[in-house]
Formats: sequence, structure tokens, C-alpha cells
Amino acid sequence: MRLSRHLRTVCVLCASAGLVAGCGGGSSQGSASGHPLITAAFAAPVTTIDPGAACDTPSFTTIQNLYDELVTTPGTVVHPMLATSWATSNGGRTYTFQLRHGVVFASGNRMTAADVVFSLKYALAQAGCEAYVLNSGFNNLVKSVTATGPYTVVVHLAHPDPIFLQTLSQQVMILDSKVVEAHGGLTKAAATWLSSHAAGSGPFALQTYEPDSEIVLVARKNYWGGDPRPSKVVIRIIADPSSMELLTGSGAIKMAFSVPQQDLPKLAANPNVKLISNPSQFYISVGFDLKHTSPVDNPVVREALTYATPVSQVASAYSYGQASGFWGPILPVMPGYNHAADPYPYNPGKARNLLKGAGIHNLSLTLTESAGYPLEQDIATVLQSAWRAVGVNLTIDVASPSQYAGEVYAWKDEMYITTDGPQASIDPGFFLAYHIACNAFNYSGYCNSTVTNLVNRARTISNPSVSIPLYQRAAAIAREAAPYIYFLSLNHVVVASKNLTGYTYYADQATRFNTIGLR
Repeated sequence: MRLSRHLRTVCVLCASAGLVAGCGGGSSQGSASGHPLITAAFAAPVTTIDPGAACDTPSFTTIQNLYDELVTTPGTVVHPMLATSWATSNGGRTYTFQLRHGVVFASGNRMTAADVVFSLKYALAQAGCEAYVLNSGFNNLVKSVTATGPYTVVVHLAHPDPIFLQTLSQQVMILDSKVVEAHGGLTKAAATWLSSHAAGSGPFALQTYEPDSEIVLVARKNYWGGDPRPSKVVIRIIADPSSMELLTGSGAIKMAFSVPQQDLPKLAANPNVKLISNPSQFYISVGFDLKHTSPVDNPVVREALTYATPVSQVASAYSYGQASGFWGPILPVMPGYNHAADPYPYNPGKARNLLKGAGIHNLSLTLTESAGYPLEQDIATVLQSAWRAVGVNLTIDVASPSQYAGEVYAWKDEMYITTDGPQASIDPGFFLAYHIACNAFNYSGYCNSTVTNLVNRARTISNPSVSIPLYQRAAAIAREAAPYIYFLSLNHVVVASKNLTGYTYYADQATRFNTIGLR
């Protein structure tokens, strides 16, 4: 019997992606015990599996399944993980954690307080995203970490932080100190080794690591949290949107992440798949580089360009049922979001008058975007057309992901478009601390001492009725300066097999595969 063209294409793609078992109704069972093999896919590669260096969702997802944290937050309530209990003292400046007994790393070493102390010191020493999260967005929040017993760890903070436990539950991993010490400890050599090897106590062990194509995780027997439901998880990197859509729609991929928005309606109509959608803290915006000596450091220019941008039309055209228009900087999922009307409604006439009044004519600007983000490309094209109508010539520079990071994160571009969000928390303070406060992670370069002081003051206040108005004041001041143009607040969408079960959404966007099964 001849295969249909569609099925032939699927099987060719399956073979090229190493997913032959998913073609033609092949078995999805990965072991004699009946635990399934789960195939998952990202569009972007895993950049590292070093917990101290990772800053992207594919990397975080892989790491989350190889390691454990002290605490975890499935939802909004912090739960025990490697720490079974904790207590605060010294006015909220000291946290004492009691650790779980009997936890064994993949190496066979038993976890003790020494591993936790080493792990937090390793995170701080790397000075990357994990350190930023551990410090809860502050500079040098964590003053010391000590072991006062084989299963007791004490963390001293510089000042109280109401969300310290919440951020600690997002991407702060506990390492097997003996293994890491054997590869260099707190040195660069250890970090290099950890970038492609694992030293965790998580539900899975690393079998294969090819970050641009395939990562294979195998279930650990006798994991302290219970045997993982899948026997194996194969994470594929599928950059081509058409291949991602076809493999997901055919069932060869059981879970697909970062599927282009425009493909979601078609997949939603496929009876073999389901969309698991949750409102998230991720969004699409354009940032102006205020450190750049160009017209964009002029607030009148930014105000004019904001008025010249048809945000509501973009939201209507490109939400695909999984996003909504908004105006920031506080995000819609966060306490304190302002649902009032956009202070910069589309008004090209006002934009032209502002530019004319400032003596600016025939303005030319360059917008940098990263390759591989089709929705950003669509929005950039809309901007190009809309701004041309007010006398602004916009050049779109499509950069490779590495080139984009090297330029945008070093403040070398006039403007950039990004899909971003606070991976570790939906608390407005954690986000605003790097988004609008004076901070090395603020890639717009916007820095206002009043805004920074308001955010820092609010961050230490545990009463939301007091802290939220402070965040709103800071947000209003920053919004008036227009360092960003906000477009879409994005849902987090997983395209999953219709018979997939056990998925839980976490705010850090990293899927925990150990609970995933198939009916």
C-alpha cells in the first residue's frame, strides 16, 4: 500500500529527527514497566546545562529535570523539596533550612548541608542568571551561607526580602559538591565541565547531550520523589517551523514548546493534539537603547515613535488567540497592572507634530531583531510601515542569536525587539528591578534614581497594600519616559499529544517531565 504524501513526509522528518518510533503508529513505550518515552521539542538550542550560567528556557528545562532545588513553587505557594522545613529570624534577614535525609545524587553520593552551601556559593561565584535569581534581583542580597549541622543550612541576607523563598524556588539548583570539586570546584574549569555534564539529584540522569540537536534524559530508579513516569525523555531541537508543525500534528512529538504563534490555530484544530495554555509573564516589546548616542536618547523622539505605533492593531492581527495587547511596564499577570487606557494611543498626526516641533526631519533608525522569531519579524515589518507614514525610515537588521546577544546586551544598538520576561517570578518588584531600575541587566539603559529608589523601597515591604502603589508610581514615571514600546502579553503554550497527562505549569516556564504520562 502506498503511503500518502503527508505520511511519507512525516516519516522522512521522523527519520531525520531520530523519531522513527513515532511514525506510522509506532510504540511510545520506553521500558518493559510500561513507562512511556516522551518526545519533546524546542525551536531554539540548549545553550548550556550549567545551572550557574543558563539564562534561556530550553536550558532551564533540561536543568530542572537533572537537578533539585531547596524549595519549589507549583503555583503561588512555596513547597518543600530538598528542604523539608525552614524558619526565619533576625527580622527576616536569616533563613534556617532543615534538609531532607536520604537524598542520593546520580553519582551515588548522599546529599548533605555541605552540598547546599557549595551550590549557593557556586551560583554566586558564576555571577550569572542563577546568581541574579538567588539574590532576588538585588546586588549582594545573600551575605553568607553556612552549615550548622549535617542537614541544617543557614542563609543570612543583607536585608529582608518578602519574595526570597519564591525566587529561591526558581532555578537555584543543588549540586553534587564532590563531583564538581573533582572537576575544579568554583573554578572556570568546573563551569566548563558543568556546561555539558550533570551533577544533580533530580529525577533524570543525562544520557546524551547534543545541544543543537538532541538531549536524552533517562529516569533514575529510586529517586527520592518517586519513580518518574517516563522511562526516558528525548528533547529534540527543531528550528524549522514547518517541521515542528508537521511532527507535532502527526504525534511524533508529544510536547512542543515555542511553536510559532501563527501555527497555533491550525494545530488547535488537529484532533490529535491539544493546546495547554496559561497566561504568562512573557511579552514582546521594542526597547530603545538610551546609552546609544543617537536620536532615540531624545525623549521627544521616543514619545513620537510610541504615538506612531499601532499597538492595538498589532495585538488584533498577531495574538492568534494566545496573546493580548497591553501597556507596561507592570505586566498583566502581576499585581498592580494598570488596566486603564493606553497613555500612548495610536496617533500618527501627533507623532508628526512632535518630530516637527523638535526640528527632526527624515529620521533614519535601525531595529535589531534575532533570527528565528517570526512573530517579532512580523511586528518589525508593521513598525517599518507605520513609522514610514510619519517620516521615519526604519531599517531592520536580522542578527544571529549570538550576534544579537553580543550587540543588545552590550548596548551597541539603537533599538531592539525582544520576547522576554522575568523567568523567576511574577512579583512586580523582581521584574521592575532589572527592567526599569538602574541595573546591569536593564538593556534599554533607562536609569532614573527616583524610579530605582521607589522599586528598592517597595522590594523590602511585605504588605502588598503598601508595596504595590510604590511599584505603580515607579512604573508611571518610567512609562512617561517611553524607554519601551509594549506589544503583546503572551500565553505560555504547550502543543501536546491529546493523550498526554500530568502536566503542571510553573511560572519559570520549565516543564517538569517526571510527572508526564500518556493515557
